[in-house]
Amino acid sequence: MSDHIIKLQDIHLSFGERVIFKDLSIEIPTGKITAILGPSGSGKTTLLRLLSGQIIPQAGNVELMGENVGEISIKNLYKIRTKMGVLFQSGALFTDMTVYDNVAFALREHTALDESMINTLVLLKLQSVGLRALKDYYPAQLSGGQARRAALARAIALDPSLLLYDEPFTGQDPISMGVLIRLIKNLNEALKITSVVISHDVEEVLSIADNALILGEGRIITQGSPDEIRNHQDPWVKQFINGDSDGPVPFHIPIKPLEEVLF
Repeated sequence: MSDHIIKLQDIHLSFGERVIFKDLSIEIPTGKITAILGPSGSGKTTLLRLLSGQIIPQAGNVELMGENVGEISIKNLYKIRTKMGVLFQSGALFTDMTVYDNVAFALREHTALDESMINTLVLLKLQSVGLRALKDYYPAQLSGGQARRAALARAIALDPSLLLYDEPFTGQDPISMGVLIRLIKNLNEALKITSVVISHDVEEVLSIADNALILGEGRIITQGSPDEIRNHQDPWVKQFINGDSDGPVPFHIPIKPLEEVLF
């Protein structure tokens, strides 16, 4: 297996006049937990959409598991996606399905396993996230933390090589957050997979990451080990890590001054 499961090279992506990424290059090491940090609007979720082939950049290459996402067929892209698990920011559980059926969905869709084997696998996945007792519940009957764990069980249903987490800690109470942190770490070690965690919860994600990078201004501001990120002396990085209100990271998205518009 390659040392890097994901490679982005010289990516340029814009929506209209707004540039999201400019000459962005990233390599995600295989078998590690990589944290991708950045303030709101820095393109973290857009980056996940690039990795899964939902959007194609105007320039540059996205290589996923040795395949160029912009050049392969839809059939092969779907095949690669079966090796990926995604924990969406909202959880995105099917509201009219039970927890059990949510986890079983991918197994029924992408395998020829009989229901007996599917039952065994679903119970194992739910056991791993501590939700086997709630298998017959519907998403509306779950707490926020339980729904996120159910979504995680669904994400690992097909034993993926790569897990993508989009803001997994958003809206979680301290106990639920602690449980999710432990689950991400334990699953990565137990399943021998690669995890990419998109987050703006700095300390939480750095506590489990092997390496981290910070997105901003359409590029990688810095990258390194968690300790290197925490101790970085760049004013931009220090403002983000410490949550300071004053610094080089602007509050307003750049636009023509209000005075020119009004007067």
